[in-house]
Amino acid sequence: METMKDYLVRKLGDAGQKCWPAIAAEISSELPVDTSASAALLRKIAYGDRDTLGVMTTRPIHDDFKRVEIGARKLPELADKAEA
Repeated sequence: METMKDYLVRKLGDAGQKCWPAIAAEISSELPVDTSASAALLRKIAYGDRDTLGVMTTRPIHDDFKRVEIGARKLPELADKAEA
């Protein structure tokens, strides 16, 4: 069974670094004002620079990728290509 950390590493790798700032902005827009996700955080997760990940950090990112999987939203870069 894939761990949440492994899932996030895989999904961030699939999305590609160019998508990370837009993914971070999308996630941050849904979080409380005093909380945010950054492209730097996504990079740290993708490259394994964060050994311990808290649920408050990973759950919004995980949930965002799950919404993409079920078709509720598209990754930013893919949405731009589809409109072109």
